[in-house]
Amino acid sequence: MENIFAIKNKILDFPFLEEVNEDTTINKCGIYMLYIDFFGDNSILPIYIGKSKDVQKRFDSHLKKIMFLNRLSESTYLSYFFEREDPFYDGSFFYCKIFQYMIDHQCTLTDFKMKVVEFCSLEELESKELYYINYFKSQFVGFNQLNSRTLLNAIQPSICNPKENRDIINRYFQEYFWELDTISYYLQENTGYTLFNYNYTFLTILPIIKKIFENMDESYSDYRENNLEKRYSIRPSQEIISQLKEKLTTYRQLSRGHSYTLEGIKENIKKLFVSLAPNV
Repeated sequence: MENIFAIKNKILDFPFLEEVNEDTTINKCGIYMLYIDFFGDNSILPIYIGKSKDVQKRFDSHLKKIMFLNRLSESTYLSYFFEREDPFYDGSFFYCKIFQYMIDHQCTLTDFKMKVVEFCSLEELESKELYYINYFKSQFVGFNQLNSRTLLNAIQPSICNPKENRDIINRYFQEYFWELDTISYYLQENTGYTLFNYNYTFLTILPIIKKIFENMDESYSDYRENNLEKRYSIRPSQEIISQLKEKLTTYRQLSRGHSYTLEGIKENIKKLFVSLAPNV
């Protein structure tokens, strides 16, 4: 298994094609690496692998969204990402990751950069992106989400009828199980945003995975015989559960204290109105 330093060397040695910036006009289809030009963090590699039929337009879009985040107040930021029923940035947590990394390391927009990894045809975009995410392990050491989550959108139409879409679902499960087998190493190393990706991804997709299993027929007996659903039923670690329980206890204590304080204020206001009321 490659550690973060080995992957960093792969990035430094990789023959990138062109740099994309505000002054270029590279309106081509391909795979790109978005990165923050500060690699001094030993637990995170500030990289994101993406695809686009127009890498120039994609760079401009990424830059505008990061600039937009920089102008938000804290309350608006929380609302856009977490508090609304249909959050504006739904699923785009990598902007949070990039923005937080830039703040933590005092980076500016001049450190926000993009390079072309490979130009390719429109038909090759999906497979090439998947290949380079796994090559650079950016879902474990960088800003990418796990492929298990992002690929799920593509196979959603196939879930209700897996018998007719066996190849698609089989390819998905190959990636799903590979990431499950690989992620334990990076969880132990505590690299990138692996812990966040682990808890966010597998807890949110598990109901969908169960639905796929429910629709499986005898051709999927190998999955059932090996009891892979049970084997890979992901639950938060005991440490995470303990931390959440502590936070819940603290929240309840603060909530009760707030209620008592509020009742006290109400009583004082009532007494004040009574004392100020004219005698009749």
